[in-house]
Amino acid sequence: MENCEPYEHLIIPNGQWESVEHLQDKYRDKHLIFCEVGFFPQNNTVYFDSEGVHAKSSFRHATIPPATPEQLNRLAIFREQFLKENYIRHRWASVRSQAEPGSETLTATSRPYILVPLQLESDTAFNFCPFDSNQEIISALESFFPQRRLIFKPHPLDNDAQYTVREGNSLLGVDNRDLAYLIKHAEYIVGCNSNVLLESLLAGKKCAAFGEGIFSGHQVVMECHDQPSRLAEIDDFLPCRSHIDSFLVSILDTQISIEFWRNQEESEKLSRKLELLKLVK
Repeated sequence: MENCEPYEHLIIPNGQWESVEHLQDKYRDKHLIFCEVGFFPQNNTVYFDSEGVHAKSSFRHATIPPATPEQLNRLAIFREQFLKENYIRHRWASVRSQAEPGSETLTATSRPYILVPLQLESDTAFNFCPFDSNQEIISALESFFPQRRLIFKPHPLDNDAQYTVREGNSLLGVDNRDLAYLIKHAEYIVGCNSNVLLESLLAGKKCAAFGEGIFSGHQVVMECHDQPSRLAEIDDFLPCRSHIDSFLVSILDTQISIEFWRNQEESEKLSRKLELLKLVK
């Protein structure tokens, strides 16, 4: 990598990849800022953080103020627009899919179910998961929910996925594009720290997490990373809807569109963020 000594500030993508992680020690005397893909939709937005990304983000211990009536109104408008779409992962972009649910999805969702989004084991976010593999996740959740129907959805880039599930549960194909439909009709969503959990919160769903993420410490999902077997108690978890809305308002304020130049509001938000991070004066 090019010598970074001449620079006062460094923006590091992700920061958890081994290929760039060493920069944090090598240039600790510099002003380091981390950058990662955002949330709604994930690959069309980014966020900057002075401490890290994922479960190392400063957002984890940030104070979430109650949302104002104006913010709640804007959230309601955004929610309505976002939930009308079906965003799917296409390489490094999130694109809209207008297709109706396929036969695989309609068959799998014919009975009540819990949706379990799986993740890429090679993703840095998987480092905050208490399990070593997706197959371990599947086996554990099947033991925690022996009487419930589970639908496991592999990550859309997990082309080598070869998992087995118990009879009565479903493992969808990697090319399944019906995430919005699956979230809408699920009883609950249970995952590690997938962005699907945030999308599910936006859709008003009850969520549980067995891994640490940007949501940790905010009481918006049932957090079970220290004791995953508690996931079986999700029926008794009663999150505060107004607090979740305030959390979502803060998340939306954190992310910036990668096409910020097309929107004055996004451009102004980026300018404020860069000033706050002391990257510009």
